[in-house]
Amino acid sequence: MKNKTIIMVSPFGGIGQSLSEEYIHRGWNIIGIGGANSIEHYREYGKRENFHFYEVDHLQPETLIDLFRELRGLHEQIDGMVHLTGGSIISKSAGNISLEDYRQVIDLNLTTAYVAGQEAFNWMKEKGGGNLVFFGSTTGLVPSKKKLPYAVAKAGVHMLARALALEGAEFGIVSNAIAPGYVMTERHIAELKKKGESKGKSYKEMLAQIKKKNPMQGLLWPNDLIPIVDLLLSTKTITGEVISVDLGQTTVM
Repeated sequence: MKNKTIIMVSPFGGIGQSLSEEYIHRGWNIIGIGGANSIEHYREYGKRENFHFYEVDHLQPETLIDLFRELRGLHEQIDGMVHLTGGSIISKSAGNISLEDYRQVIDLNLTTAYVAGQEAFNWMKEKGGGNLVFFGSTTGLVPSKKKLPYAVAKAGVHMLARALALEGAEFGIVSNAIAPGYVMTERHIAELKKKGESKGKSYKEMLAQIKKKNPMQGLLWPNDLIPIVDLLLSTKTITGEVISVDLGQTTVM
């Protein structure tokens, strides 16, 4: 695979960090877009000639739009974009979710994907095509209790990817989404340990519970997603798909 120029939105989240490290190591030209919490990671990679970082407040759509327009003047073209921004944020039963809570989850997951996706789409349209990759979730396919806004947001991300695939086909733009199951990111590991402590269970017991949820009885790690992202950043024939990467979990839900 030739060296590519890829926009990574949230390049240092749980999954994003694994992808960024891999692609920087390969020598790809990475344009990272992240919040203030990414600055520490940027210091680590800032001396790499093939890594460029731009800080932005994801929850301010106008700021994100302005940044994309600035980037078009700084970089000749992009081959792909991977949008990773998201998170469930709240855990409340339906009926107990405030409008403010709902909007916060929708804006973080879906609005950022819409804005970044549309800006990258227009850039690729002018430059002869490219590959869009969005991160959804199995929760956007099969809802989980106390995650209503997150389910709605990720279902929206899936449809966003499909809609952009339909309209981008004539311009050489392919667009897909990945719906991962429970990924063993640093944040999820810390949450599992904390949850286990509150229930009087060991970390090993908590892992066993996670394994029981999928027919392969396994754990999904950030690096496991790299081959899938590779495929979707290179394909010219797969478009408009939502690919579940969940060790088969949604087959038994």
